[in-house]
Amino acid sequence: YGLPMPGLALEAHNVIPHGRGLGSSGAAIVSGIMAAKGLLEGVVDIDSDALLTLATELEGHPDNVAPALFGGLTIAWTTAAINYAVFAAVLYISPATHPLAALVVASILATIFAYIGMRYGAFRGGH
Repeated sequence: YGLPMPGLALEAHNVIPHGRGLGSSGAAIVSGIMAAKGLLEGVVDIDSDALLTLATELEGHPDNVAPALFGGLTIAWTTAAINYAVFAAVLYISPATHPLAALVVASILATIFAYIGMRYGAFRGGH
């Protein structure tokens, strides 16, 4: 956001295994942008859409940064059809929900979002 910031020393220990598709880089990126958001609080308002867009630009894809930002069961995608916009849908499941019901709802939502992704060219190959 182009604002001068005071110096800061930070040491991080990322215990998420690297190179196994578990989102270690996405978690590190989200940690950094959330720290920046905290430092800029009261100076710059950064909403969740801006955080997701910034994290996706840094990571290159939203599949790991979206759940790190929002939690829950997160389905995220980008689409060239709408100026490379980033989207995320989050399903929060109560601990009281029966696991089978949660699985059925998650499967239905995944099917809907997969259709949307294919329809609008939102998904791309793996990384």
